Amino acid sequence: MIKEILSRFKIKKKELLIISSPALLLCVFTTLIYLYMPQIITDYNLTKNDYYFYSLRENSTIGCSTLSGNKLDYLVVGDSHSYTAYDFLKLSRLLDTKKIGTCTLGGYYFETMIHFIKSTHKIISNSKYILYGLSYRQFTNGKNKASQIDEHMKMISDIDSIETSRTNHINNLMRQIIENDRHKNILKEYGKTTDKWTSFINSLKTSAVSKIFKSIQNVSSSSWKTYLAMAQTSPKINNLVREFCDHINANKIKLILIDIPESPFLSERYSPRQRQDYEVIKKNLKKCAIAFLDKNIFKKSNDNRYFLNRSLKEEWLTAHGAKQLNTPDIINDAYDYDHMNLIGAQYFTQSLAEQLKLIAEKQN
Repeated sequence: MIKEILSRFKIKKKELLIISSPALLLCVFTTLIYLYMPQIITDYNLTKNDYYFYSLRENSTIGCSTLSGNKLDYLVVGDSHSYTAYDFLKLSRLLDTKKIGTCTLGGYYFETMIHFIKSTHKIISNSKYILYGLSYRQFTNGKNKASQIDEHMKMISDIDSIETSRTNHINNLMRQIIENDRHKNILKEYGKTTDKWTSFINSLKTSAVSKIFKSIQNVSSSSWKTYLAMAQTSPKINNLVREFCDHINANKIKLILIDIPESPFLSERYSPRQRQDYEVIKKNLKKCAIAFLDKNIFKKSNDNRYFLNRSLKEEWLTAHGAKQLNTPDIINDAYDYDHMNLIGAQYFTQSLAEQLKLIAEKQN
């Protein structure tokens, strides 16, 4: 790290000896750290470190806290559908770029997106493409909507403070490196793990898994049952979409809309009115996007099997069939109707990368 700092100032060893009195050296070194540490750490994260991309999945905070100061090819925004649907490490490799950033927040609402796009102008202007992951839930009136939006606003405000405060920037980026270290051992097994789980999950019969989805009672099934019974599209949504698109068009932002797949089991349970409202919203949003990627593009990942065992828990490898997957000790957190496991995410990411390459070719 010291070598990197000295090299930025082109300080030679002989010159360093001249200023090597302890007090003066400490003063110079502290100043250099304060001025250049944020950019050095950012360079380390976004140009050298695969652990960074691995750690973006299943996490709502790391991506947001490391956005400022980076010129990005792709900025990924959206709710938890997005941060579980992507394999960011695979996307980085397929697109041959380290310039990928994220700010994906669990419980994200469209109001959050409007605030984000308007209040992080420097980040948006430094991003070539904005990948916005859609889900119908973002456009509804949820039970805890106000408190979730408040929480998101605070996170976005923290991004702003990171841009203006070097101390906060250093603290957040150092925390990122610590988080990366926690993933090192996992990443070493990345290839072996995905091969193992791809074989296991693909060996399951889709019909058997679908039967289990219908029969289980867990946190996910209960919350979705309650939500679908009461979910209504926000009455303000048409005006909000118009406001959003006006801003996108006025600032010539290259927006790519992505309809993130949910499990077929869940998709089949929306009411005709909910489906109709969502189609109208997507139609209106397309007016300010350079591309819209429909969930039908991601057919391979649109399978109930890829919403099993989201965290790929090892104990599942001892289960050799759908019946044994229906045991009480794993049922409560294993079946998640709207969040992909890593295998589904890899299929999704493969299809997405192919589409993004085509879009880039047209734009160029």
